[in-house]
Amino acid sequence: MAKIDDLTLEVGRVYAQAERDIIQRIANRLKRDKTLSIEQWETRKLRELQTLRSGIEKQITAKLDNFNDKELQGIIQELYNQGSKDATADLRKVYKIDEITTDFGKIDEQTIANYTKALKKSLGGTHLRMVRQTDDIYRKAVSRGVETVLTGSGTRVEGSQRVLNEFAKKV
Repeated sequence: MAKIDDLTLEVGRVYAQAERDIIQRIANRLKRDKTLSIEQWETRKLRELQTLRSGIEKQITAKLDNFNDKELQGIIQELYNQGSKDATADLRKVYKIDEITTDFGKIDEQTIANYTKALKKSLGGTHLRMVRQTDDIYRKAVSRGVETVLTGSGTRVEGSQRVLNEFAKKV
């Protein structure tokens, strides 16, 4: 079971790294152009949103897609093999027959391919939500940066950073 847990943790690790990469990209973009007036800064930051989104789609979600292609079938295969071994062991115990074996065949390959396709589709659906969430967080950070300056409670970077900190705590 430890091997399966390790594989599951690896999927989580890859997606957590993608979230950290997105937060870093937003933070880096918001820190630029500090010398502009607050109105110019807000306008420029909102114009840059498409560039940010495009970069995330091309680089971060592409990495996730590549991870899915390379790794998911291996993970499903490992889980399937472990389940077959466990089921065989249980049957041997219950029926007291040592000759029970599991041979990997065409049906097993098709089953793994189907599970892999379903998991990839499910994980792929998260990529659109990640991009949409990036839009929302970025817009909120720009807005909070402007509000912070206009209320005199800090700089635009401090206001934006508060939004990023709140988001990072949630994920």
